[in-house]
Amino acid sequence: MPLGMRDQAWKRLATDLKPRHTPLIASRTIAFDHLPSAFEEFIEGNVTGRVVVKIQ
Repeated sequence: MPLGMRDQAWKRLATDLKPRHTPLIASRTIAFDHLPSAFEEFIEGNVTGRVVVKIQ
């Protein structure tokens, strides 16, 4: 996929295609930088529900 099309797709995903009900379906949000430490909780079975990983 050409870079310009890819950029357009990501911009749409961040705006008009962004899910409006994420807080209702995800139990929490974590930053991408904290993902490695969050894996421990998953491995130990301490996480229930969905987790949103915030990229920016």
